Amino acid sequence: MADTVLSEEERRFIQELLDSNETTLKLHFGMQGIVYETHEAIIHERGFEYFDEFLLGLEKKGFLKKTDNVYNIFCPNCNFPNVYSKYSCPTCHTTHVSRIQLVQHPFCGYIGRKSQFQTDLGLQCPSCKTEIADEQPSSDKSSYKTIGISLECENSHRFVSPEISHLCPNCEAKFNDRESNYRAIYNYELTQKAFDMVGNVIDTEAAIAKVQRLLENRGYTTDKNDELVGFSSSTHVFSLTGKKDSQVLLFDVANIGGNDELTKLLGKKIDIENSVATFLDTKGNKALVSLGQVYGINIVNLTEEKWIVNVENWMAGLTSNDKKKLFDRLR
Repeated sequence: MADTVLSEEERRFIQELLDSNETTLKLHFGMQGIVYETHEAIIHERGFEYFDEFLLGLEKKGFLKKTDNVYNIFCPNCNFPNVYSKYSCPTCHTTHVSRIQLVQHPFCGYIGRKSQFQTDLGLQCPSCKTEIADEQPSSDKSSYKTIGISLECENSHRFVSPEISHLCPNCEAKFNDRESNYRAIYNYELTQKAFDMVGNVIDTEAAIAKVQRLLENRGYTTDKNDELVGFSSSTHVFSLTGKKDSQVLLFDVANIGGNDELTKLLGKKIDIENSVATFLDTKGNKALVSLGQVYGINIVNLTEEKWIVNVENWMAGLTSNDKKKLFDRLR
């Protein structure tokens, strides 16, 4: 079974698409080669190859689906996705190739390039010197007819089917069709699985209000969106704080439910004296639980029906620890 667990970066990317109401990812050609609309900055920073693999990974996990494709030539040396193509001579391989039009003067049977018929006064047969008036498929003396298109290189080799050479403007590599990396790239759209990722939208305001009532019932003074100054003199903002005696309870709500948000809360917690923290996770990211244990931060999964019990048990544990510390001091 394919891995369907999203990395933090993947989760954040999907969430950003959902938040911005973007449901499709359409590619186009830009200054940097192939880019996706509204994501030029990511591609410029990380490169198209990385972003292409990133989207394919989300497609394999079922959060994106391919809608259509465009086949493109990639440089086999540096994988740059926007190369130039040139004709080359199959005999001497020079890329200095011209397209020529072969014409015939039916009256005398002469065949040559049309440019050979051109003079300052008009068209004239180089062989019989007859003035040519127009193109007609007849044997009229003053007419000519086109008999084909040919290619000619700077060394006068004439041919119909040229070799195709590709040139990479990024690394200046030169390669042919057999050496090139020719493959499909895709447009994408979000799947239902991506929309289901958010599940039922969590009412974070209602969740905070519920925790706030719990704190106040236990004698804590509470503040929403509270600003606290830490040891470092930095000001930190918390979704909710509860204060009683010398203890400070800190609560933050996760927007993405990723490691970065948890690490940020850890940094703020360390900077606040006598503080303990709870991370309210709206996404149900199970990977945060073990990391929270390492950081000493309680993780509460708001997608669980009885999540408030977790908060109550955590607070009960804090009270038991306070009693133990008091007993230890009296011994």
